[in-house]
Amino acid sequence: YKGCYKDNGNNALPEMMGMNHVTVKNCVGMCKDKGYDYAGLQIGSQCFCGNGNGYRRYGKVSRRDNDQCNEECGGECG
Repeated sequence: YKGCYKDNGNNALPEMMGMNHVTVKNCVGMCKDKGYDYAGLQIGSQCFCGNGNGYRRYGKVSRRDNDQCNEECGGECG
């Protein structure tokens, strides 16, 4: 877990994964299986993957307090 971040409207993790049962564990596993370095959930039900290239392309993301990442998970949160 690297923390809670907000991008600038362009996804710093550009590859959205199609999943039926989105959980943190499933998202991380799918991204890893596809060769990505990073995984992240957005709005509690979307899994995104990337290798950090989006950070260079779109600029730095803003670190947020963990309580600002409070969207309820669509699947299981673990």
